[in-house]
Amino acid sequence: MYANIRIGDKDVGMLANAASSYIFKQIFHEDLLTKFSEMGMNLDQNIGEKLGYVFAMQAEKNSIQELMKLNMETFLEWVSGFDPLDIFEKSDEIVDLYQKQKTGTSDPKEQGE
Repeated sequence: MYANIRIGDKDVGMLANAASSYIFKQIFHEDLLTKFSEMGMNLDQNIGEKLGYVFAMQAEKNSIQELMKLNMETFLEWVSGFDPLDIFEKSDEIVDLYQKQKTGTSDPKEQGE
């Protein structure tokens, strides 16, 4: 699922898909689903920033090889381009993008169809 999210004065293209949780784990060495279950409704700023980075890089990079080169250093370079409050204010929207791609957009078929 693709979305443009405005962070501060920048429009950031973000792509969430089935690879997102794997890329998140490769970069941050944390399991995304475990993080969500531990946090419940208490979303912290770091998860929004990290997830936003993964989505932005998925939208920007053209190959798996480029995505596999991402690391903490490239994350810090990216996140330093934003005001901390600007990205924090968009954390819910970023997590929402993940939730939407996870659940899908199609209606389940009724039983018997």
